[in-house]
Amino acid sequence: MNSVYRKTYIDVRLLSFMAYDFEDGVPSHVCTRPRYKSRAERQIGELLHQRHIPHIYEKPIAVIDDGKTRIWYADFALQCGPLIEYFGINGKQDYIERTRHKLRVYQQNQFDVIPLYPPDITGSWQKNLLDRIGATLEKRLTQYRGNR
Repeated sequence: MNSVYRKTYIDVRLLSFMAYDFEDGVPSHVCTRPRYKSRAERQIGELLHQRHIPHIYEKPIAVIDDGKTRIWYADFALQCGPLIEYFGINGKQDYIERTRHKLRVYQQNQFDVIPLYPPDITGSWQKNLLDRIGATLEKRLTQYRGNR
């Protein structure tokens, strides 16, 4: 039996209001494959999918930037918390400045972000990315235990 129901919740940490459809207990955004903007993003998405790491591609995220609330779209928001941002353009000064600004704002808003660049998607990049996700989660767990 294919049960579909609507679940609405407020994600307080991200300051975002999201509504998702669930099919047989699995969010529908996990069931469909998105159209990625680049080959590297497709590779990252495929890795996350193959490893059964729940994520949302281009999830709207509320951030405070220069005193104003803005909606940004994270390349990959992992259900376990971290964001993955792929910065694919190299060498353009304005892009480099926007990248630095984006990472700074994410940090100010207390998001765990794993930035990726073209050289990061070569060689044994899959293992490296999975290791970085693991390290980010370990860091978060250590911080949690320290605050108790």
